[in-house]
Amino acid sequence: MRNGCLASFVGRLRLSRFSFCILFSLLHLPFFPSAANAVSFSPDGSKLVFSWQPTPKVNELFTAKVDGSDFQLLAGTSDAFSPAWSPDGRYILFAARHAAGSGSAKAPATASTGSAATHSPTAAPGSAAAPGSTAAPAAAGLELYDTESQQVRTLQPGVFSPLIWRQDHLRLGGVLQKGGHSNLYLYDLQGGGTMMDMSLPVSSVLDHNTSMVWAPDTDLVALVGDSNVYMEEQGVIHPISTTSDVIGLGLASGGKGLIWARRERYGKNVFLSLYRFDLSARSAAKLAFPAKGAVVPSSLNGQAGAPEYVVFSPNGTRVAEVATVTVPPIQKKDGPSLYRAVYVSWLDGSGAHLVAQTPDPTPLPAAKAPQTPDRLIPTWSPNNLDLAVQEIGATPSVKVYHPDGKVSRIAPHAG
Repeated sequence: MRNGCLASFVGRLRLSRFSFCILFSLLHLPFFPSAANAVSFSPDGSKLVFSWQPTPKVNELFTAKVDGSDFQLLAGTSDAFSPAWSPDGRYILFAARHAAGSGSAKAPATASTGSAATHSPTAAPGSAAAPGSTAAPAAAGLELYDTESQQVRTLQPGVFSPLIWRQDHLRLGGVLQKGGHSNLYLYDLQGGGTMMDMSLPVSSVLDHNTSMVWAPDTDLVALVGDSNVYMEEQGVIHPISTTSDVIGLGLASGGKGLIWARRERYGKNVFLSLYRFDLSARSAAKLAFPAKGAVVPSSLNGQAGAPEYVVFSPNGTRVAEVATVTVPPIQKKDGPSLYRAVYVSWLDGSGAHLVAQTPDPTPLPAAKAPQTPDRLIPTWSPNNLDLAVQEIGATPSVKVYHPDGKVSRIAPHAG
């Protein structure tokens, strides 16, 4: 929609597409402020694990089925953030502000249902528009929850998001803060020791868990640092992009390549563009986004806002785009206002539709800066269809959207 009107586009979406279903909604759950990715799906897509604050200043991990039932506290996960479920479903990897202590086991978890707390979270570090650059908590630690034994053990102090699993669930990793520098840290779960602890040539790392990927059946790891794509292979860190405008990373279809999103600037406008890197040919190419005939929101093509963050589906065929939408003033005395929206499309831009957005903004006098809308952070499920959207701000929530028309809203009860 390079020449279209944003208002008519959004209006049409609300009539024809915004019934996109809400399977699961956790209302008013204050999330740990530095957890850029506080939601993870189980491998079969039937459950979610998320960070929640049941009491002031205490964050713990909870699980629930996508229909909202079976709400469970994972005991021993105090001050946890950025959970990542293992590919075999047995473990939940997470970072914690207070490490459990040198591999020690914690007490078994017990089930819990409770009234949702309503404390307002503080602003997340890094960009308010998208998951921020990493800033390690003072005593962050890489921890592992075993769903069978219901115990937690610390694997390595100082590691924080993004967190990653290899496809075989035997290896995992994250970013280790050491001496003021960020290191790529990989851990061998089967052998019980460090595989790699290598300095990264970057000052910051995009901290959403999906901004680091492990290519299937390889030891190749890629991540986004200083808004560029870097790849580790055979103990060497290679820069794959040099444009310093990358806002999302994923695996291409079949796992044979990398795909990333850029905020390309043309004059005063910022456009979303997608690229693919072939791991065999070691070459990059720009994808046709949007392809000829595809209609995309004007906020993604520079006319009414700007793309901020992108999450690719696990199979590399779909994309969730977070954008800030600028609403022109209706009255002369008012200035422009902003809201955030999540759109979903295929990789060529076709089928683009609105999934979620922050509340409509309140117009402010032109002399005042627009209010910053809440953050929206999408996470794909393993089936590449369901999309969890975490909202961080005045009314934190998690909603899971699925295109089959069913609707269910769930809030935890006091127990």
